Amino acid sequence: MRPASVTALALVLLLTAHRSAADVIHACAAKSNGKLRIVASADMCGGKETLIEWSQTGPSIGPFKFVGFTTATVGSSGNLNAGVLEWTRACGTEFPGARTCKSDEVIFAVEPPQIPNPDDPAWVLPNVVSPGIDISGAGYGYSCANLTGNNPTAAGMTVDGHGRYSNAPCTEAHRIACCAPTN
Repeated sequence: MRPASVTALALVLLLTAHRSAADVIHACAAKSNGKLRIVASADMCGGKETLIEWSQTGPSIGPFKFVGFTTATVGSSGNLNAGVLEWTRACGTEFPGARTCKSDEVIFAVEPPQIPNPDDPAWVLPNVVSPGIDISGAGYGYSCANLTGNNPTAAGMTVDGHGRYSNAPCTEAHRIACCAPTN
């Protein structure tokens, strides 16, 4: 290898190492009281301190993929006033790490899961692209997860295991469409 190539390779390796080291925050925690101090490098902690490191960018979450429908239902036979957090908890119970799907995540599923009882719909969060129109083309696209009370005329978006969207009264019980991070 020529000297110029070796120098260039060393520079690339040095910059790569510097960039990955720059993405980490280093801190020293005092063993006696837990007080933290941010330091420039991991070797700056003393004998009475514990090194703690974490990423500046945090965890990478998403994109999400459609993983299935819950067996549990939300609606008249369950928690009629369940909001989106309860929907997501139901998804996480059956599909660890999952949350309620948005309608576009079901539409654009590359490898959709097999759905037991595909004719039975599941609640989904609408992805509205214009007033009253969801990305699926279904009209109005409201979500029962955003409503409160026993409003008998309120309706929300559902999708079945064939990918057909419709709206159903919020007083009905349905499963929930769940999506989980791909990474």
